[in-house]
Amino acid sequence: VYVFLRIVDRPWRRGLGVSVLDFIRGFIGHIAEGTRELEDFFEQLGQEAIVPVTVLSFERDDGTEKARFVLPMIHPGPMGEIGGGNFPERVARRAEGLVFPPHATAGHDFNLVTEREVDVVLDAADDAYERIEYSPDVTESVRVQSGDAKMLGQRFGDDALLVSTYAPQFADDVEYAVGLSASAEARTTGLRDVLLVDAHNCNNGLQGPDLGHVTPGSKRSFDMITAAGLAGEELSASSRGSLSLGT
Repeated sequence: VYVFLRIVDRPWRRGLGVSVLDFIRGFIGHIAEGTRELEDFFEQLGQEAIVPVTVLSFERDDGTEKARFVLPMIHPGPMGEIGGGNFPERVARRAEGLVFPPHATAGHDFNLVTEREVDVVLDAADDAYERIEYSPDVTESVRVQSGDAKMLGQRFGDDALLVSTYAPQFADDVEYAVGLSASAEARTTGLRDVLLVDAHNCNNGLQGPDLGHVTPGSKRSFDMITAAGLAGEELSASSRGSLSLGT
């Protein structure tokens, strides 16, 4: 048994500098007893990253908040309350209005390694919220398509909300660099800030050799970047009106 464990463990130690036994121990502890040992394991692997955090807020005539979109470019995982898995519930408790924490254009390499990192993201979201400049001017939503990529967009003042999907073609995570490039492409049309959402609404259960990840340099990545630019152009040319949100 000892020799077998050493053989299994060696690639992990050589490639990642950690022991697979620590992962197994932490995983079992999390499932069986709800321990945090798994976060200690992930913390050994984690690296610092600069992560944009975008907030879109809607307020009532009396100045109270009605709804808020909060989108840090992280992946909501890896599981349960480990790392960022509980982010939606945490951000909902932090805001006054109804909160929408959509899926960002980021893959599993942007999972938070510990739940403590959620506080860092929430603090950044609070800072962004305090700097919001509200505008009564909005456009109607637009829909554009480039290749397999479809983009729904709506402009609020000088900013925009974009939602990307590849449905009915399946897709899983959009990589961080692709999302950044798509947002930048949309801003070349005159938009100031862009909240880019991965609709994440069409996959095939991750079956087969192609898992549907949208990676830099792939045709799908350029489809998405082009669609973001087209959406920005249409929104920049669209007429403005007043906003009515919910009931």
